[in-house]
Amino acid sequence: MTTTWLEQSPARAAHVAIGPGMLRGAAPVYLVKNGGTGARYELGPREHFVLERLDGSRTLDAIGAEYAEHFSKRLGESAWLQLLSLFGSRGLLAGGDELAEHATAKRTKRESKKGFPAGDIVMFDPERLIGLLLRVLRPVLTRRVAVPLVVALVAVEVLIFAHVNELAHESWHFARQPALIPIVFSVYGLSLLTHELGHGLVGERFGGRATEVGLRYRLPAIGFYCTVEDMPLFRSRWQRVATAAAGIVVDIAFQVPFFVLWTALPGGDPTRAAIAMLLMYKIAGVVFNLLPLPPLDGYLMLSHALNISRLAVSSGKYISLLIHRDPAARRYPRRAVVAYLCYPFVAAACVLPAAYGLCWYLISAFPSPYGWLVIGALVLLNVAEPVVNRLRGKHRTTETPAAEPAAKAPDTPPEPLPLATRTEARMNLSPISKTLTKTAEPIKAAIIVEHVRKTYGAVTACRDVSLTVAEGELFGVLGPNGAGKTTLIEILEGLRRPDSGTVSVLGTEPWRRDAHTLLRIGVQTQASAFFTRLTALEHLETVAALYRAPRRAAREAIERFGLTASAGIRVERLSGGQRQRLGIAAALVHDPDLVFLDEPTAALDPRARLDLWDLMREIRDRGKTIVYTTHQLDEAEALCDRVAIMSGGEVVAVGDPLQLVDSLEQPVRVFVPCERISVGAARGLPGVDDARAEGASTVIATRAPGLVLSAVTEIAGIQGIRTRTASLEDVFLALTGKDFAA
Repeated sequence: MTTTWLEQSPARAAHVAIGPGMLRGAAPVYLVKNGGTGARYELGPREHFVLERLDGSRTLDAIGAEYAEHFSKRLGESAWLQLLSLFGSRGLLAGGDELAEHATAKRTKRESKKGFPAGDIVMFDPERLIGLLLRVLRPVLTRRVAVPLVVALVAVEVLIFAHVNELAHESWHFARQPALIPIVFSVYGLSLLTHELGHGLVGERFGGRATEVGLRYRLPAIGFYCTVEDMPLFRSRWQRVATAAAGIVVDIAFQVPFFVLWTALPGGDPTRAAIAMLLMYKIAGVVFNLLPLPPLDGYLMLSHALNISRLAVSSGKYISLLIHRDPAARRYPRRAVVAYLCYPFVAAACVLPAAYGLCWYLISAFPSPYGWLVIGALVLLNVAEPVVNRLRGKHRTTETPAAEPAAKAPDTPPEPLPLATRTEARMNLSPISKTLTKTAEPIKAAIIVEHVRKTYGAVTACRDVSLTVAEGELFGVLGPNGAGKTTLIEILEGLRRPDSGTVSVLGTEPWRRDAHTLLRIGVQTQASAFFTRLTALEHLETVAALYRAPRRAAREAIERFGLTASAGIRVERLSGGQRQRLGIAAALVHDPDLVFLDEPTAALDPRARLDLWDLMREIRDRGKTIVYTTHQLDEAEALCDRVAIMSGGEVVAVGDPLQLVDSLEQPVRVFVPCERISVGAARGLPGVDDARAEGASTVIATRAPGLVLSAVTEIAGIQGIRTRTASLEDVFLALTGKDFAA
């Protein structure tokens, strides 16, 4: 009996871990970890459905039948090939060990770099310490012991809180004991460290791994942090909640001996005042960490209890959809609607009492008019700042980003094709499903170009160019040199005016240089202009001031783009890659609504390139619009919601990259080692369009890959066989008038 290709039963690699789905927006996302490389990927429901069933016992045909029943869509052969090729290239399928080893070495090299990455100072690897604590405390970390213990600690915290009035008054006398100040703050710092170790301890108890402990600074704030890998992979949501709550439980336990000592000491003892101040700090820390605000422990506890990822962001996006009456709001499940509508009220209900408690403490702990002066200063700063900003022209209206554009492509797409993510972020990656939906609603456009024409003497740079870019879209402009890309982008940026046609950018004509619109636009060009005699940080501070952005935005941009070590170096002494990152940072320092990027990944190393991919996805997910040009077609295929391909001054194609690839109907190429099958034998196989020798491989072109693979595996076996489906590069070469070379 002949075994067809779809009757094979591939398996995912043993080191692949798949986490439970967490709702984000209207659909769940699933975290997948390659244990060999440490890389993480986020899959959409369709990709997760396939990968989870690749267990070696089901055939592809059986999985396809389940997929068709579940999603009412059937996976075609080209879709199967793309999925399996992508899973294999990321080491998610059995047999990719050599790739895993290479990626592991690459990752190890990156992790060994210490210093100030993104505002974090790595202090030590807690594995040994937490391993020792875990061996000692394992009997306590069982449900039978832990639950009663936590209940008892909560009761103790309630008892401590009952004395908060007395503690607050006594803590004021602490200022009269300067010798005790460094001792109290040292003990308090130790308690912050134990808080983070508590997260790591409970995380490792449930199968995670605490990888580093350090200091995280977001000036003027500074604090400890502990990175617990694999926490989102915990199958039980209550294990995730317990890991997030562990720090607060440790804080309460830390207070117990000091509270006992405080009650034992006589009134008026200076040590009693010092302990009162320490307890007030810890009470404030517990209350503060319980607030459901990102990135506090209370927010993580609430998010994992509801099994919702990025609760605050998703809530804001959904409410924005309701306000703008976007039909996308109707796609949200009932559970998500309730959570997203209730979250702002829950957050406000928790924050307001906490703010009241702070004011009460300032009034009660300090002599009366000083407490009122402190509160008055805080209120004045918060009330006066927006008024001053408005008078200085700083104020501008911004809209909460929508969860999804009303439509990502104006055309009716072919059958949706699932695609897995291609990026390796530190912790979280962007969702990877590019499934399109047909809609009759109009697109809310950030850019509208209609019949634009621009000539330079006898040369026509743009001829009758028309396109639309939706708000919140990552839009790529592709084309060979001389195709008119630069002229079009300069028109959109307002640097040139077209000879004819109309252009609307954020509702205005860009060449009118409206000050309000310019503040909403960020531009990065290949030949970026710099203040070369300034340092990198001073340059960004200058750019931020020109855009009326706060000064701290420059420091945040320095950290985000990995330029912390170069912040004090003059721009003229930076390398080409560092200048490229500085140019992108300058374009984004004022958090614009629309960003133009001209080949942003040029001169970047592979790691920096992947980091920029993640940042571009993050910006897009926050509802911002990105228009960028690139010659890296694999990059455009991985990132863009839609692309426009230009040739000879015209837009020859616009659409989703996958849609354009499918429309090409390019044959699949199967690569087989020459020693296993000859060109003549390959041409005689059923379904083969053509065959030729290329290097050490016989390359078979076919539009019936399943039939050909079945025949080839009977002759040559499955080992060493590779497939190559059409890509955006094939579309580009076909539309710009060049022959494809495999």
